[in-house]
Amino acid sequence: MADVQSNIWKLYVLKISRWFMMFMPVFMLFYNDLGLELRQITLLQSTYYLTIAVFEIPSGYLSDVYGRRNTLLLGTIATAIGFGMYAFESSFTWFMVAEILLGVGMSFVSGTDSALLFETLKAGGKESQYIHHEGRVVAIGNFAEGMAGILGGLLAGWSLRYPYIGQCVISLLAVPVAASLKEIPSHINRKSQPVGAILKYLRYEAKDLTGMILFSSVLGAATLLMAKIFLQPTFRELNMPVFWFGVAWTALQFLVGISAYFSSRADRRFGRRNMVWTMWLLIAAGFWLVAAVPGYAVLCVLALFYLVRGLATPLLRSYINLLTPDHMRATILSIRSFVIRCMAAVVSPLLGWMADVYTLRYALILAGIMFLLMGGITLLMLIRLRAFDRLTS
Repeated sequence: MADVQSNIWKLYVLKISRWFMMFMPVFMLFYNDLGLELRQITLLQSTYYLTIAVFEIPSGYLSDVYGRRNTLLLGTIATAIGFGMYAFESSFTWFMVAEILLGVGMSFVSGTDSALLFETLKAGGKESQYIHHEGRVVAIGNFAEGMAGILGGLLAGWSLRYPYIGQCVISLLAVPVAASLKEIPSHINRKSQPVGAILKYLRYEAKDLTGMILFSSVLGAATLLMAKIFLQPTFRELNMPVFWFGVAWTALQFLVGISAYFSSRADRRFGRRNMVWTMWLLIAAGFWLVAAVPGYAVLCVLALFYLVRGLATPLLRSYINLLTPDHMRATILSIRSFVIRCMAAVVSPLLGWMADVYTLRYALILAGIMFLLMGGITLLMLIRLRAFDRLTS
């Protein structure tokens, strides 16, 4: 049992390696330095999202059937190779290949790490502590991302290539950690649960879980696109120096980490129904406020947005886990990630085109309208299906 419980700190280490992203504060500058336009950049992002969408559910099923450790190991290897291409290649074609590998790596890790964490805690009789640990894992990941932002900004001052070289090294270090994880023995014959049966279960028997997956995906796609599409162009419109890109990025990641760390307290204090309404409204309004608030005051709006992002990630993932049977947990979490990436893949090029042809402000306004409507529809679905009754029972 002690060996199994060692999974917890190892998952923390994998989270750090996965989110110690030195390239994130400057990746737009890196692309621009190589002559890529925003349309090409959003095409690369869409390739990444579509790759995750294609592999997300198969990787979750692979995890449920053939083991969490094996799936995580394959994911870390694919990620290391992808960043290796970014570190040493310069063409758009190679970047497309790299994004495919990074998408494969992300799809193999996402869902599987949360499933292994929940099952490791359950094996020790501590599953009630999941929200606390999930919040801590998210917090650690964002603290790592924040510190990486400072280092990435410094490295980028010498060369925009250096953050990617460092990222390749970090990714390689994660491989032996993934290889040392322990599987949790299961008394369920996972091979008797094909993906078709799980989808049928979601459609006919667990509509409240389906609603929670959709609502969580809307908020997940919204926060993802703010970070990947809008944040750096907003910094650029402020004429912010490159070094301060890293500092601002770091501060925002720290805010996500702090709010994620206290997410379990917020859940107990305000209740799940109130948290869901608040997160939806603030995230949708965040896009409009970023478009409307002038000058450096927009950083205050981004700070609020990122605080909400830190609450949303562990809480919504926890709500899905509470509604999900053990034998399909990784597949269900992968379905959530699949829906998020599909939404991002469809919406990202549209928003990038609008920012190029019109203005960044119009793209932000459109994003806010889209996520307000989609979130509202799925929230009404949750209310009609009485999903909150199951979460509080």
